[in-house]
Amino acid sequence: MTTLGQTARHQTDGDRGSIGRRWGGLVAAAVVGVVGTVVAVSAWGADAAPGDNDSTYVAWPGCRLTDTRPPTQIGPRGIPLGAGDVMTVTVHGNNGDCTGPLAIPDDAVALATNVTAVGATTNSNIRVYRGDLTTPPLLSNLNVFAGAPPTPNKVDVQLAPNGTLKVFNANGQVDIIIDVVGYYTPTSLTQLAQQTGGTPGPQGPEGPTGPQGEQGEPGDKGETGEQGPAGEQGEPGESGAKGEPGEKGDQGEPGEKGDPGLQGP
Repeated sequence: MTTLGQTARHQTDGDRGSIGRRWGGLVAAAVVGVVGTVVAVSAWGADAAPGDNDSTYVAWPGCRLTDTRPPTQIGPRGIPLGAGDVMTVTVHGNNGDCTGPLAIPDDAVALATNVTAVGATTNSNIRVYRGDLTTPPLLSNLNVFAGAPPTPNKVDVQLAPNGTLKVFNANGQVDIIIDVVGYYTPTSLTQLAQQTGGTPGPQGPEGPTGPQGEQGEPGDKGETGEQGPAGEQGEPGESGAKGEPGEKGDQGEPGEKGDPGLQGP
């Protein structure tokens, strides 16, 4: 069985084969039934898609898109594929038995199918790929053998922007049956639920507060701040103590001789 994100290789009469094409970022979720009961099967939230490469898988009740066998023809072709023959299949909208509530929406970006080869006239390989490619890839999805009973395989295939895929047969003649089991859309599960009449469930309770983290390392020392204004003048200080008496001074020089006094009578 081929699933998205898996690749397997086969060898048939020198034809190199591989089942599936690798895709990334597809959300593992399902919308079960046409009414749209939404079931998420991963830890992603219901609004996980859309995204750059995200898609949501929508499980389908099942419908037959193509059957090339003349007695049971479904779709526009009623003859086997010949050697090197390419069949283009339109997927979007009402096609084959995929009509009405089983019509594939126009926003489908990929298809999940069972591809069955019937009545191969020689050993061959079947390749299923997006409809805008002009050359079949060197990767097969189904290896068939002459005279073998109907041979099925699960094939997930990306669609062209116009909603088509192609089927290539390498050798001989073989009839092809394609049954749809699901599709991929960039629409989120929440949007799908609203489109199909469902409503999102109530918000769950708030979880407990986590433990306090470890204290971080001290930050770098900040720059020195500006000098603040001068403070107010303080009160006058108390009077100092009386000093000790000074030492006796040296004797002065004798004075000059005075003038003679007046003569008496």
